[in-house]
Amino acid sequence: MTIPNRISAISLFVDDVAASKTFYANLFGVTPINEDEVSAAFRFGETVINLLHQIGRASCRERV
Repeated sequence: MTIPNRISAISLFVDDVAASKTFYANLFGVTPINEDEVSAAFRFGETVINLLHQIGRASCRERV
């Protein structure tokens, strides 16, 4: 079995892409490398963080 020596991408499923995009942009001072209505992607060195709209599940706010 080959063990990867780096992580090239991480996908995070979020309730609100716009709010999450603003959070990461403000916190880290980065701009999206790609975005649309249901996703946004940021590059951190060699790693890409994908923010993807969570579909088909109750949001965190609805579960509380």
